[in-house]
Amino acid sequence: MRIYLFNAGWMLLEKILKLILTFIFLGFIAKQLGTEYFGIYSLGISVVTLLWVISSLGLDSIILKEFSQEKYNEVELFSTVFILRWFVCLGVVVVSTCFLFSPLFKFYSLSIKLTFLIFIFSVFFYNYTTYWSYYQAKSKAKVLTKISIIGLILSSLFKVYIIYADFGLIPFAISASFDVAINLIIIYFFNRDIKVSIRKFSKDIARKIMKPAYPMLISSVIIILYTRIDQMMIAYYLGASETGIYSVAMRISEAYVFLPALIATSFYPMIAKDTSEENVRIYFDIVFFFAFISGLAVIVVSPFVIPLLFGPDYVNSLAVLNITVFATMFSVLGTACTNFMILRNLGYYRLIRIILGLIINVVLNTILIPKYGIIGAAWATLISQLFASWLGNAFNQRTKECLKIQTRSVFTLGIVGAYKILRKKE
Repeated sequence: MRIYLFNAGWMLLEKILKLILTFIFLGFIAKQLGTEYFGIYSLGISVVTLLWVISSLGLDSIILKEFSQEKYNEVELFSTVFILRWFVCLGVVVVSTCFLFSPLFKFYSLSIKLTFLIFIFSVFFYNYTTYWSYYQAKSKAKVLTKISIIGLILSSLFKVYIIYADFGLIPFAISASFDVAINLIIIYFFNRDIKVSIRKFSKDIARKIMKPAYPMLISSVIIILYTRIDQMMIAYYLGASETGIYSVAMRISEAYVFLPALIATSFYPMIAKDTSEENVRIYFDIVFFFAFISGLAVIVVSPFVIPLLFGPDYVNSLAVLNITVFATMFSVLGTACTNFMILRNLGYYRLIRIILGLIINVVLNTILIPKYGIIGAAWATLISQLFASWLGNAFNQRTKECLKIQTRSVFTLGIVGAYKILRKKE
């Protein structure tokens, strides 16, 4: 157990530093751009997130498992995944660019189109996550921490310059892309553990890892749609300004999730090597426990932080945040369940839950946004997340085991398992 706690500790150090700087800069950006342009900026981030989910091919959890279990040659597996993803990135960028400059978006100004174009091209740099999966599987969190901190320092200096120079929307889009690009550049040129080799690309490995990845890819795309579609529907019904206010709450919800997500990733090798019921219960408990504690902390602190960092124009995001925090808690619990189902070769059942969540979200957003505004969108997100991450497991016999363990963690707040794992000695 100590090695997982040690890795989590190193990654936690980096995440806390990154979180602090992210919110400081996000506040400056939101103030400088104003609610309307910040809404456009946030939509651009949502777009590139969706594009990367498509380009990642649903392989994150799968390659984490394969690197942990060492079934394949590491260089062949790594090179195959990296090249596959970059090839798909190329197709995604071409299609998205053509779509952006089609008559469907003729009402957008050239500067807004260029902003979205910058975000679209940044999808290539997100392939650094392939390196991340490798180092996480090898329990080398210290390497990741060093790379992340160096990248964070460089990207922060770049943001300071842009903020000081009082530039507009496009330079801020460039800075957001640089945040991702610098990680790939540093890790590609300075890592000594593994390198990409075109000669090591294996069609056999590609075929084998993509077979279980298809349902994960589809479900991941649907997840992004139902977690981001609310912003798109708010922009359609209420305009970019309300999207900017809503985006502040969503960015905070997504930022605080780093701790439980970190726990879920750090302890994943534990259940990958031992899928006993006791191990899985502990895993679910500790993930939900940290999600709950982190969420409560956000609710307590945000009334002081949002007015200070973002200004009075964004105060209305507080009510949204108090709802979306709980949606994020269950999202993390759903991630833990997905990791468990992958080990049981049940990853494709996740798709049913996600489709259900998307349908519920779209229907509720259509009803609630025109009537209740961004608060309605927040409730739609929470209700759909409950079904997609937890209650949806009740609709299939083979996923009811996951539902039972999840329910135990929810009603005990994960305290039992968290206590066990924090007290247990190797």
